Order: sequence, then structure tokens, then C-alpha cells
Amino acid sequence: MNNSEIRRSEQRAGETRRSFLRKASIFGVGGIAGTIGSASLLRGENAVPSGGVLRFVCISDTHLGHGKAAQKTARALKVLTSKTPVDNVFVVGDFTNTAREAEYDQLLAVFRDPANLSGDIPVRYITGNHDNHDGKNSLPRYIRKIGQENNEYAEIKGYPFISAGMTGSNTPTVYDDTTRSFLRQSLADAAAKYAGKPIFVFAHIPAPNTCYGSRHWHAAKHLDGIFDKYPQAILFTGHSHAPVSHQASIWQGTFTAVNDGHITNTDNISVDKEDGVTTPDGKLTDTPGRYEDVSEGLLVSVLADGSVEIQRWDVHRDIEILPRWQVAAPHDGSRFAYRPDSPKPPAPEFDASVSPSIKTGGGIVTVIIPQAQPSLSVLRYQVNVFRGKSEHTGGVALKEAKHIEDKPVASSGPFSFYYLTADQPKTVEAVFKNLPSGEPLYVCITAIDHFGTPSKRTWFLDVV
Repeated sequence: MNNSEIRRSEQRAGETRRSFLRKASIFGVGGIAGTIGSASLLRGENAVPSGGVLRFVCISDTHLGHGKAAQKTARALKVLTSKTPVDNVFVVGDFTNTAREAEYDQLLAVFRDPANLSGDIPVRYITGNHDNHDGKNSLPRYIRKIGQENNEYAEIKGYPFISAGMTGSNTPTVYDDTTRSFLRQSLADAAAKYAGKPIFVFAHIPAPNTCYGSRHWHAAKHLDGIFDKYPQAILFTGHSHAPVSHQASIWQGTFTAVNDGHITNTDNISVDKEDGVTTPDGKLTDTPGRYEDVSEGLLVSVLADGSVEIQRWDVHRDIEILPRWQVAAPHDGSRFAYRPDSPKPPAPEFDASVSPSIKTGGGIVTVIIPQAQPSLSVLRYQVNVFRGKSEHTGGVALKEAKHIEDKPVASSGPFSFYYLTADQPKTVEAVFKNLPSGEPLYVCITAIDHFGTPSKRTWFLDVV
């Protein structure tokens, strides 16, 4: 980096573990500085970052060489660097799709085009699993084409920055002993030399069971425990392609973990099957669709009081996703706002004046559901079909209302498509086939938010 001072340390840090780590989908997230906030949108031309002493862009998963990756990456750079002057750009892994020579050439052409990115803004590329897909040729090619070391400890405007590159493509065990030792040494040195300041860390794969998208193979077992002694550490990761618009894309427990989304979608997740999301006809899925028009990144600012503000951007539509997250100073964990027990936004609720409807024909029953509000806070809907007629049919009632029988004859969990932000559909559908015939049935519909919390009220409708 042109404005960075490389530092190294021989100190080693021990490991601790606390019991905060749980499934990412249930972590509580408040708004800025611990206040409760529901998701909303702000058009790019109206979004102004707070005054800061340091700003950088954080993106990942550009996947140059795949589909429209070059166009998507160019747009992301333009959108994220047009809001305010930035000091650096960090590309947190999978910047190429298969680590081939031609993909590196395309990558450098995009990033060195002054129409996309000013030539005086340094770029740090952190290797991911796709950047190791060419086997033994991968790391030498990265060093030759990019001119950077795989691991780096740098100072930028008086703040420590640590980046850890991958040494293989088989997740989740891809951070070798050298890299883990480097992380421990660098964290210990930064904590000693930059007392009271955040430590910015970048690694492609997240530490397990932290921010959204850090479960199963999407997490790096090798990073487990390394950051637990450092509440001032803020770890930025990608890899899962999980949306930054998911409200659990920031997590705080023993440190702070942030998912930075993705620029180019390939074949990865958008949700987890454990969340109960289904296709419209009720099959569990981790790819609910309409994901090709999702492209996201972060704009990060260090504010005058030392706090860190994180802006989430839908770069495809040039829209900021609110609220802005704030990692508040002092950076000792005392002001963590995104702990499991932090306040959550209120559960979404239905507008009683806009009723769902049911369409039947050809043995198929389609339930058409107007989105609950605020719609960006809805992950999915739970739609259950019961035998009989409900006394609540045709309206909304408290979810504790009794059913004629406890077990539904059919269920579906249609997705809200919250990650389409301004293009989120006004309605979603649940499709049922082969329902019992010749007897009365009714449907109940509940909205489920990003943390698994159901709406207080449920719609009840007869199947006619």
C-alpha cells in the first residue's frame, strides 16, 4: 500500500473462548449505538456519510471471470467511492473465479480504470478459496500479478489493519499454522501499540457462528478462538454471499464480526435451510431465487470520537440500507450493541386493511400474501393449512388463537425477498398441491423476521 507502514511482531497471543457463540440467525441486533431500529432504505444521492478521520471500502466475492463480474465490480467501485473520499479499498477474497491469468488481467483492468476507481486509492486484495483454485500456481500468480504478500499488517492513518490470506481452496480448514501465528502476533502487537483503537481485520471466510453466513462449510474452523481476547477487533469477511441486508450480518460477542456481502453471485447461499425458507410450493431451499440482481458492499468510517460507522450499500440499485451500524468507542466491548441479548427491532406486522387472497384451480391452492411491514425486516412467512373452519377466518388475530387441530395438513415458508431492497415484491405466494378434498380447510399466515421472531398477529382465511 502506498500509505501503509508494514509492521511485524514476535509476540504470541493465547486463546480464550466465551459462550456467546450461537446460531447466527437468532442473534439480536439493535440499531446504531444500541437503539432499536427497523430496516429502511435511502437513495444514494441522499446518503451522506458522517464526518470521519478515515474511510475505506470493503467488498468481496467479485469473481472476475464469471458472467457479468467485470460490469458488477466496476459499478460497485463507482457507487462506493462516489459518496465521499476514501483512503483505501479492501477486496476480501474471491476476487477471481478460478485464479487464472486472464482473470487477473481482467481484475487489474477493472480496478486500474480511472473511470471506476481513482488511481491514488490503494487497493488491498486478500485471497479467498477461489483465488486458490489453480492449485500450486495460485499463490505465485497472486504475488506476481498483484505485488502483495498473502498476509499483511499495515498502519493507515494511525490505525492498524491486518489481512489474512488463504492457503488453499478446501473450506473450512484453509488458514495454515503460519497464517494463524501471524494473526496472533499481529493482534497482540496492535493491541499494545494502538491502545483504545479498533483493530481492522480482513479474512475471506468468517469465524464460526458469528455473523450471518458463518455456519457449516461457510465458516473457517481455523479462525475459531483467535480473536476472543480482542474486543477491539473488527473482522470483515465474505465467502457465504449472504446479504448484508440481513440484520444479523453484524455480530458482537468477544469481538465484532461483519459480513460484507458479495459483488457477483455464483452458486452460493442466500439463506440457510434451518431458517425454514421454502420454494413457493413448500420445498426447503437455500437458493430462493432472484439473486442475480444482488450486489452489495460496505463503506466504513472512523468517526471523530473513535467510533466506527458501517454503511451497507445495495450497489446494484445505488441504495443505502439503514440503519447504519456503529461499533461505538471505547473499543473494550462495553458498548457492544449487537450481542445476543441486545434489543431487536419490533417484529413485523400485517396491515389489517390489505388482506391475503386465495386462488384455486387444477387441484392447486395458491395463497397470495401482501408483505407485512416493515417488509425489509421479514425473512419469510409461515403458512399452515388446517382442517376445518377457524372462528378467526377472514381477518387477523393473535397468534395464540386456537386451531381446530394442532398439526397442519400442509406447510410452506415462502421467502420475502428482502434482499431485493427497493425491488422487493409487494406480495409473495405459497403454493399447495394435493390438499385434502371434500372437507373444509383454512390457512393461517404468520410473518417471521430475521431473528426467527413471529409477528404478533396471524392471518386466517378459509380455503374456498
